[in-house]
Amino acid sequence: MIFLRLLDWIIWLLPSRLTLFFGRMLGTFIYKIDRRHRDIALSNLKEAYPAYTLLHLKKIAKGAFQHLVLLGLEILILSRKSPLKWREKVFDEGLEHLEEARLRQKSILFLTGHVGNWEILAMLGRWAGFIESVIARNPTSKKMQHWIDSIRRRYGVQVIGKGQLRYIIEEFKHQRTVGALIDQDAGRRGTFVPFFGRLASTPTGVIRLGLKAGVPILPAFSRRISDRLEYRLWIGEDLTKGLENLPLREKEKKVLERFTQALERFVREDPSQWLWLHRRWKTRPSQEMPRPRKKALFLTDGKAGHFNQLLGISRGLDSWEKNFCLIEFKSRFHRAWVYGMALCSISSIRLLRWALLPSSRKDLPIWAPSVILACGGTTATAAYVLKHYYGSKTVVLMRSAFWQVEKMFDLAILPLHDKPKKRAHVIQLLGSPSIVTQDLLYQASIQWVERLKLGSGRKIGVLVGGDSPRQKMGVEVMKKAVEFLQNHKGEYEILLATSRRTPKIIEHLIRDALEGQDRVHLLWVKDNPDNPIPGILGISDVVLVTEDSFSMLMEAIHSGRPVISLRLSLPGWQSLKYEETLCGLEKEGRLIRSSPEGLEKSFEMILRKGSFSKKVNNPETEQAVKAVLNLMGEK
Repeated sequence: MIFLRLLDWIIWLLPSRLTLFFGRMLGTFIYKIDRRHRDIALSNLKEAYPAYTLLHLKKIAKGAFQHLVLLGLEILILSRKSPLKWREKVFDEGLEHLEEARLRQKSILFLTGHVGNWEILAMLGRWAGFIESVIARNPTSKKMQHWIDSIRRRYGVQVIGKGQLRYIIEEFKHQRTVGALIDQDAGRRGTFVPFFGRLASTPTGVIRLGLKAGVPILPAFSRRISDRLEYRLWIGEDLTKGLENLPLREKEKKVLERFTQALERFVREDPSQWLWLHRRWKTRPSQEMPRPRKKALFLTDGKAGHFNQLLGISRGLDSWEKNFCLIEFKSRFHRAWVYGMALCSISSIRLLRWALLPSSRKDLPIWAPSVILACGGTTATAAYVLKHYYGSKTVVLMRSAFWQVEKMFDLAILPLHDKPKKRAHVIQLLGSPSIVTQDLLYQASIQWVERLKLGSGRKIGVLVGGDSPRQKMGVEVMKKAVEFLQNHKGEYEILLATSRRTPKIIEHLIRDALEGQDRVHLLWVKDNPDNPIPGILGISDVVLVTEDSFSMLMEAIHSGRPVISLRLSLPGWQSLKYEETLCGLEKEGRLIRSSPEGLEKSFEMILRKGSFSKKVNNPETEQAVKAVLNLMGEK
């Protein structure tokens, strides 16, 4: 108790932003040492966001720990401030619903959840006169309860303990407003409603009392929007609207479903500000049959093209648990040592852990995956070792330096240019999988149209790759391609993106010729945290891709747009590894290969075809997903 009072006094002395900075540090520390609650949070997040990578889920979980610490500190800071000093930093939304409810009834039931700062919602509601009492579960420690009550008394909120129904009825009789948190597991007595795609047991007692009393029931949430003690207050419309003629039990469940939907939408805006540490889905419906979920481990070498292939396949495995791991060895020597042992059929997890960087070791899962999918030069070696350690099935998506991938793994999904051997468990693709879906292109195009203020005319998307071991981009050749774009910028709006491999001299050439000109948008991938390529593909009517980047070429082809493959390599260099593949894609009519000199003719060929459906056509990813499902016994 003395410690808590001392903490209260220290916070009163420190600047608010410094207090919140130390709060985040403390939250990070608790996240690292509290393994039990960290595992609960990650388990909940995996269920709620099955498509997210483990790295993304860990970021949200750590943010949830930090949020809980900040929540307490904010209460201490704001409880000592005058309401007039910080009321201006609260941005209201939906106050018209509150006014509408007040016209009907002075007494109102507010429903909220453990999202954002629910204590600040009570504090703000008391000062604004729309929340007078709250229903709260008291902590087991009497000293902690006494300290919390002393803070609540500062802002005049009356607390009603859980289960004290007669006090709630009294509040409604005296036309007072009541706030209740109803987003925790309610056990067998609760009502099951969908929440993040799963049925969750939810308490309904207070809703039943509100319906019997005939009071309006409004959802209300608040959350932090900056470290400058700024908050968003949201109040929804009356949840009982349109339910007047329903029986009480149906009306009760309908109100609960509407509230839970509103809560989920609010949580999704900033998932780190919800109580993921609570076992929200602990109680399961008696009729629900437990079903084991397959678990997939995706190994990537960090290259964007390889990662996107894995991500494309992962989206086809909707109901699976997924974990992504970046495989990085300490040095070439460490990688060669593990590789040599694998060639001798020696697979040692200790050796692999010794050879990997700490970040890669940390990302390896504790649980055994059902299948391991590897894409990239360094990943096949790790997949071979982990296959024997976990006893998992293994899938490789490209031929790497690893010897005889067709023999060493359960399934090999290889592009034509890897010249795969014909075996029962080898799938040969003309191209490679990608992340392209109709929804991805649509969402990305909306984002970039708004960001770039694009017009309604035709648009050319230009994707520029870079040097590779087999090819080098020619400056003089690139100049001719840039001249073509300059000559046609009046007819088309141009969206050009470079890759991380694009040589500096090519970047300077493009900048000097096109930067700052009307109807030209240069989107440097290095400078954009959001990958602009899906947006360009979604917006463009025609796409030009330098054929040195096979991953960008496949994404463009899968988008369903007319694609021109641009030859920019210097003469005399070794031919492209996937020359045969490009010829096959051209023969199927999925692209047009052209030199810079032949761009005019290529465009004429496209224009003669007329309009295009722009429908995504991604057979390579569909084939790969089907092969993985067949391997795991799913059709």
